[in-house]
Formats: sequence, structure tokens, C-alpha cells
Amino acid sequence: MSNQHPGVQPGTRALLQQGVAAHRAGQLAQALQSYRAATKLDPRFADAHHLLASALSQSGQHDDAERAIRRALELDPSCAEFHATRGRILLAAGRIGRARDALREATRRDPKNLGYRFQLAIVHERGGEFADAEKEYQAALALDARSARLWSNLGVVQIHLARPDDAETSLRRAVELEPALLAGWVNLARAQRDAGRHHEALASLTRATALAPADALVQANLGQTLREIGRIDEAIAAFRRAIELAPNAPTPRVMLAMTKKHVERDAELAWLEAAVRDPKAAGVREHDARFAHAKVLDDLGDADAAFEELVRANASRRATFAYSIEDDVARFRRIREVFGPAAIERLSGGGCPDSSPVFVVGMPRSGTSLVEQVLASHPEVFGAGETEHLRRALESPDLPGGFPEAFVRVDGEALRAAGARYVERLRRSAPPVARIVDKSPLNFQRLGAIRAVLPNARVIHCTRDARDTCLSIFRQNFEADLPFAFDLREIGRYWRLYDELMAHWRSVLGDSAFLEVRYEDLVDDLETQARRMLAWLGLPFDPACLTFHATPRAVRTASLQQVRQPIYRSSIDGWQRFESRLGPLLDELGRS
Repeated sequence: MSNQHPGVQPGTRALLQQGVAAHRAGQLAQALQSYRAATKLDPRFADAHHLLASALSQSGQHDDAERAIRRALELDPSCAEFHATRGRILLAAGRIGRARDALREATRRDPKNLGYRFQLAIVHERGGEFADAEKEYQAALALDARSARLWSNLGVVQIHLARPDDAETSLRRAVELEPALLAGWVNLARAQRDAGRHHEALASLTRATALAPADALVQANLGQTLREIGRIDEAIAAFRRAIELAPNAPTPRVMLAMTKKHVERDAELAWLEAAVRDPKAAGVREHDARFAHAKVLDDLGDADAAFEELVRANASRRATFAYSIEDDVARFRRIREVFGPAAIERLSGGGCPDSSPVFVVGMPRSGTSLVEQVLASHPEVFGAGETEHLRRALESPDLPGGFPEAFVRVDGEALRAAGARYVERLRRSAPPVARIVDKSPLNFQRLGAIRAVLPNARVIHCTRDARDTCLSIFRQNFEADLPFAFDLREIGRYWRLYDELMAHWRSVLGDSAFLEVRYEDLVDDLETQARRMLAWLGLPFDPACLTFHATPRAVRTASLQQVRQPIYRSSIDGWQRFESRLGPLLDELGRS
């Protein structure tokens, strides 16, 4: 017991000993009775209030538990364990911010306590504060470098920080220390998928399956990995195995609906219909259920019902976060201010000379995935997919202020270092080829920075009819940070911001800064456009680019199934089917 004041009555200690014995035996009601009796017999004995708080929290009485631990802290505010217990109670009650403060105080008072560090890291992680969580896990590992669970949790945080290579290192350490750690293998596979190493991810999931052949989560992850490398039938089978193992698990049901082509009403559709009626009972996020339901209705040919469900799905998703298009208006304006003609001239002549990067940019759903797939079918081109490498390279200490502010005052060495950092990260997952494609559409915002840090990089700008582009965005359940993508008016306004910024880049960088490829031209004459793009990259034509759909590579974007099909025209002018429903979008686009 932490409080050793001499006036404690023997009866109080006996009651606490009875309570602790009952608590350890799982007799919670009897433990609570003993602890309460002890606090009444000796109201100034802090340990009694502390033990009562722990038992109350365990029984789900969080408010009473917090009152009890506050009383313990009033009596002994210097006790680190009391602060830590308060943090655990607040965390159990879902009060993340206050739990964080309490655990910070505990670690301040006892910085070498591994348990406090671990709990503080978990609180940061639950609160989405992944950089802070990483620091705390690393501090905990400094105390115990052989904890597999710490290495595993660190790896998960690094996945959230979009650093899959670091995550893989941490998670490999976890499974080396504890080869039977199922979560370690599952999350290692996730990091490997994020890094584009899908076949390594399959090997990790094979280990996970051997450890837990009846684990639904493993099967769901296996299905997603198989889906991304184009093994659709096997992916569907894995999702169905996951559903058999855990009939109430929503994720494999939603993924199955998004993967399978529905040709008739079935039990899977019945589950979705029940899920959209009562998402909470189904254990699914409403917007996930509605997007999947809309996709199935479209499969079945009921376009009107599918669109109405899309409207509801987008409204549900939009309600989950705060966003103002005016923030993007201000940000895009600042980009144009920073990268004016004089700045472009000042920033020229430096950077990293590497010529392997190829940036494919444009609005989401403008054909960027198709362009990457065509190019990646060439033997001298590797498709890296959508990466965070450029954003991270522009957010380093030698570019204070980040993008775009760092470019107001920056020296040549910082530009060269930023470009070299980018290339080093890009090459980690790539074979030794002439060109590596980074298909991150929103890098259209960073074309001035690309010119400054990677002057020899190639850029391909994908364009598509604005109405088709925006409608296609509205039809996707994006998990990426695209807050404008769930409201027709905001999508239209964002498209205008994009169009204005691309006009700015043409003006200050020149017409030869990037190659523009229209999606409609690519569909109409694939060979001519493929030859144009390869010539732009300085590569000879290769006929494999015309059979891009047969290229065995992982694709993680919303187009992952479309790019595995030959060219088709059905997506051109698709907006006309829904013209009467697109008023807010068409109004915004009409202002350009």
C-alpha cells in the first residue's frame, strides 16, 4: 500500500486485505463492499479510495470511479500510481484528453515506469496523436527493448504515420521476439502492403494463418491483399471464409460486396439492407454500409436507387468530420503567391538531379490509375502507386514551415537534400529500372516544389471531363484525406480550385513542364497515347503497354478492378445519366 500514515486502524487494513482477496478471485461485488467499508471506517486512507476506484472502473461505474480516485489524489497528490490509475479510469470512460493529462503526470513523477509509458502511448494512439504515441513507445522500448508487444504497437503507429518501411522494421522485430504473436504478423502484412510488397504480405499472412487458421481477421486481410494483386476469385473466397468464421463481423461483408459482381438478390444483399436500416446493430459505419449497398444496387441495374443511396452515403460520411472549402481556397491562393514567376526563377538550377521519378497528377478519378498501369507494364518502369514520399520530403527540419511556406526562403542545399530524401524513399520498393511512377494525384498542388527539388523529374497531368470526374469522386468511399469528396457542391468548387492552380502552373512553369493526357483520348486511341507518354519518359515503345490489364502488379486505389480490364468507353459521358440530380455540381462547374 502506498499510503503508510501511522493512524491507519487495524480494521481498515483487514477490510482492504479482504477486498483485495475477493478482487483477485473475481468476486467484484464482495470487493466493492469491503473497499467501501474501509473508506467509511477511515476516510483519510488514500489507498482505500484508490482500490475502490479501480474496482468501480472495472465494474463500469466510471463516474463513481473517478470521484474515488480524485479523493485519493486529494489525500496524496504526489503518488504517481494514483495519477496513472486516474488515467486508466478516464481512458476506460472514453475521456481521452483527460486520460492523457493524468498519465503524463504519472510519467513525469515516475519517468522510468514502463507501465505508465505504455498506457500513455495507448492514449495518444486512441486519440489519433500518432507522432506522440511513437515517442512514448520508443521511450518505453528504451526501458524494455525485448517487449514484442511494444515493438508491435510501435509498428502500427508507424503505419498510421504513413511510414511502412519503418513499420516493417518494428514489426519484424516484434515477431522475431515472439514468433507466435498473431497481431505482429497481421500488421507486418499490412505494412508490407502499404510499401507495395504484396507477395511478402502474403507470406506474412500465411504465417498468421498457420497460427490461427480460424481467425476471421486474418482471412479478411488475406482477401484484401489478394484483391489488390488482382486475384479476385481467391479474394472473394477469403472474404467468404471470414464471414463463415465470424458471421457478425461487418468488414468482410462490406469488402465482399465491393469486390463481387452481383447478378441477383442474395443473402449478402439482405445483410446490407439490414445494415443500412440499423448500422449500430450491424456493427458497421453507416457510410460504409451505404456505399456498399449503392454499389450492389448499381450491379443489379437499379441506377436510380443506387444514386439515392449514394446521396445518403455521402451525407453520412460528410457528417463525420469538420471541413470548410474556404480553407482550401486560402491554401491554393497561398501556393500561387509563393510560387510566382520570380520564385520559380530563384528556385531553379538546384535540387537533386535524379531523373527516375515520374509524377502522375490530376484530380482523383481522372485516369491516373490507368496511366500508371499502362506505364508500369513497360519493362523499364515501376509503378510505386500512391505514396506519401513527396509530402514527407517537404516536411523535414531543413525546410522549416513545410509546404509551401519553406519555399519563401530556402537554400540550394536544402532543395537538393529534399529531392535526395524523396528519391531514397521511392527507390526502397523499386527494382533497378529507368523510371519509377509516383501516382499521387494531389501532387498537382506541388508542381512548383517538384521543379525546385527534382528538376529532372517527369510529370504527366491527367485530365478528364469535369462532370465525369466529379461524379466518379462522389461514387467513391474514399478513406484517404479527401474531405471535399462527399458533397457535390464542394467537389465542384474544389475542381475549380484545381483548374485555376493548373492554369497557374502552365503560366509560371511553361507548357513544356508536364505532358497532358486526356482520359478520353487514352480510351479512344490507347497506342497513340501510350507512345506519347513513353516518348515523354525517354523510353522506347513496348507492346506490353497495350495489354496493361494483364500486368501482374498490386493496385490499391479505387480503380483496382477497372485497370485489370481492357479499355472500355462506358465511363465517358456517364454524368448524363444523372444530369437531373447533379444540380449543385453543375452550378459550381458552370462558374468556371
